[in-house]
Amino acid sequence: MNSHLVVTVVGVFVLDEENNIINTRNFPLSSEKVAAIFSQIDKGELPAILTEIAKEHKTDVL
Repeated sequence: MNSHLVVTVVGVFVLDEENNIINTRNFPLSSEKVAAIFSQIDKGELPAILTEIAKEHKTDVL
């Protein structure tokens, strides 16, 4: 199965190859920590929390 992670300000959606949501994960973080995650993404860095989720689902991060 080829799935993808989609990152939003409220959490992460795991989509299958037909773009159906197969799993979700909310960010149980403060707004400052969520902002830090998006700051890392803006710099082209992959935050550790997303790396962990991607490994769990053997997927890519979009």
